[in-house]
Order: sequence, then C-alpha cells, then structure tokens
Amino acid sequence: MKVPRSAHLCAVRAPLRELVARLRAEFPYVSVLASDCAGTRYTVQRQGATAHDSRWSERGYVVRVYLPAAAPAGGREGGGYLEHSFNELPEANLEAFAGQLREGFAARAAQALAAAPAQDPPIVEEPLSAAWQGEVQVLPGRRGPGHTLRRLQRIKQRAVAGCRELVDIRVVYEEVTVAKLFLSAARDLEQSYVWSQGYLIPIVRRGELTREMVKSFSGLKGAELIDEMERGLPETLTVADELLGAGRIIPGQYEAILSPGIAGLLAHESFGHGVEMDMFVKGRARAAQFVGRPVGSEHVGLRDGARAARQTGSCWFDDEGVLTGDTAVIERGVLRSGISDLLSALRLGSVPTGNGKRESFERKAYARMTNTFFVPGEASR
Repeated sequence: MKVPRSAHLCAVRAPLRELVARLRAEFPYVSVLASDCAGTRYTVQRQGATAHDSRWSERGYVVRVYLPAAAPAGGREGGGYLEHSFNELPEANLEAFAGQLREGFAARAAQALAAAPAQDPPIVEEPLSAAWQGEVQVLPGRRGPGHTLRRLQRIKQRAVAGCRELVDIRVVYEEVTVAKLFLSAARDLEQSYVWSQGYLIPIVRRGELTREMVKSFSGLKGAELIDEMERGLPETLTVADELLGAGRIIPGQYEAILSPGIAGLLAHESFGHGVEMDMFVKGRARAAQFVGRPVGSEHVGLRDGARAARQTGSCWFDDEGVLTGDTAVIERGVLRSGISDLLSALRLGSVPTGNGKRESFERKAYARMTNTFFVPGEASR
C-alpha cells in the first residue's frame, strides 16, 4: 500500500511558496523545509504496557536564506546563511510575517558579520519538481493501538510460557510516518514514507547470574515488522539461555567473525562518524588526510547512502533539498569519499552527497550517516 501524502503539507504548499517568493525579493536564495511526522512507540512487559507518541513526531518549518557579503573579499563571491524555524504559519498575513523574517535576518546578519566575515558561496540548484511515496504492507493506525498492543502482548505471553528462566521481557515496537516538503525558487520536492523498528529484550536468571539479550528489527515497513518479531522470538530466547552458560573471555588477540549487525556497528563507529565532512571543514577529522589512500585490506568496501539500501535511514532527498544517493566511502581498501551536508560541500568545493540531516525542524543540518555498511565480497579471510 502506498503511504498517503500529508494532507497538512498539501494545504500549506501554496502559502509556503508565496512566502519563498516574498523573501526572494530580498535574498538571492531562499528555501523552506516543512515536516509533518507522526509516530507511536509501544512497549509491553510482564507488569504492564504503554503506548505514547514517538520522539520523532514533529510538525513545523525552517526557512534558510543567503545573505551576500557587502564587499566580497579578494573579488570572491561570499556570504552567509541564516535560518529561522517556526511551527505556526500565519497564512492570513504572510506579508507581515515575511517582513518580520526580513527584519530578523537583517539584525542577525549584522551581528554575525561583526563577529566574523562571511565566506560561504551561494547555493546553485538545478530545477526539479518531484514527489515520492513509499509502500508498506500495513499502514500505521489502520488497525488501532489496541490491536498492536494485543499482538505485542501475545509475543510476551509466548516468551513467558516458553522460557522457565525468564525474569522479564520488553517487547518494543515503534512506527513513524515521515512526510516532508522542500521548496525553493528552483525546487519543489515532496516525500512520504514509513519506517518501523522493534526490539525483543528478554532478561533471564539462573541462580545469582542474570543476563539480558537484545534482538532488533527494522526497515521501511509498517506493522508487518511485528510478524518478523514473532518469528524471531524462539532464536532470541535460545541465545538468551546460551548467555547464561557463556564463560568469560580470556584477554588476548582473537580472530573474530562478525555477524552482519556487529559488522554494521563497526562500520558506523569506526568509519561513519570519521568521514562526516562537517568535521573536515572544522579541521577535526583525521580522515581528511587519508582520502585517496589505503585504510584497510583490498577486500574492504564501505558504502553510505539513503538509496544504498532499504532501511530506516532511507529517503529520496535530505533536509537541505539534495537528492540522496549511494556513496562509495571505501573501495578495495582505499578511502574514496566522505559524506557531506550541503553547506560543508560548498565550503570544501565538493559535490554534496545528500547527507544533510536535522534532528528536527528546530535544529541545524549536519552531515550525518544514513545507511552505512560493509559491502559483500568474495574473500574468505
């Protein structure tokens, strides 16, 4: 089933486009990102159950404008970017609202230029108008929260009945519908999709020994993810039981074979954060010194991209209106590229990779990972 477009974003598209046009009379570049995201997180344990809004739920807007420097240094075009976020759009009086934004940006620009000269180049966008809708088997909210809680409670009951040493189990399921609209003079982009995640967390005890096991599930899916959680319960309980008999690791060096989940965690922590290019701009990333040089075995390949895989980090455009992609970070052991947000790419003179992400419409965009993973290969060791 296709994920429906946001009725709210459809309703505000025209006034937001008018706001962009009014601000364009003052600023050479103006964009607005509108977000309408809603989700629910469910948790079931032996002693109770809860359902509450996801922390990723939000509805609001952020405007970005470019202010050219009055006298570009060395003849080079330069300037700076300012942003303003808000969660209410005064459609009845857009002219006054645009005036307030202009005055606010002008005051902040004077303060910023007094502190440091602006050196950012202007954003140049290729014209593009497109809309994307994801697909899931079960749309969120179609069967109601009671139905979801009952399914999770059945998983809990199966665990209690099937494991004598179970102390407790947390069964967690979260689903989020994401809808975003990006508008500028050149771009009109819209996307709507659903992602979900789930956790089975059994706690087992034998004598004085207590162990906890965590099994995770995720994807661009709806409540069909709960089917995967049900199928994964027996293996999860088996591993939890095995942990009760596991001995301590003797310190030393070992040759390790990593599961895909742990290999992904290694990719995320060891390379992903290190190649976020906003840190290149600040001179805080050692990886900047190794681009084009070997950083591992020739059998190693690493990729990042919202279109590199269908997972919770997937989308069609990032929070700065850049189309997402599939970035080869490491090829045959050689560090090829970092991942960038738009403004970092402008400062570095590189092509943006579509990794500009905001924690919410109230936060600035940073270069952050989407789907980061080692690619499969043929080597046995």
